[in-house]
Amino acid sequence: IFREAHPDLPSAASFQLVSFSDGSAIVCVRGTQTYFDFLVDARLWYAASLFQLVQSAMPFGFLFDALVGFCVSRLSDIEASSMKQVSYYVETTAFVDYLRKSGKYTTVTITGHSLGGGLALITGAQT
Repeated sequence: IFREAHPDLPSAASFQLVSFSDGSAIVCVRGTQTYFDFLVDARLWYAASLFQLVQSAMPFGFLFDALVGFCVSRLSDIEASSMKQVSYYVETTAFVDYLRKSGKYTTVTITGHSLGGGLALITGAQT
């Protein structure tokens, strides 16, 4: 029903809804499985990973903690427009919003493994 109601969203993300008799629900998001998934995974985390690598290689790298956070934030802002083209989290976030607004579930929890865990983290932060 959700995918029929939202044909404009990409359908590359793979997730499943598990509902319980107490009105709660869990959305399980699949992790990295294909080469394209790996590329999406890398694109989600490359800025933070790059700066952590540089910071750990530098003597007294801990002195640059505030600068690293600022740079990661700016890189994320720059990449934001192109990220939506390959970001699975847009679909998972819309799905969790759909579930919450439906009023059918008292609580909605999202979880995942690998890429799915990252998507769950982003979706949870956005909803």
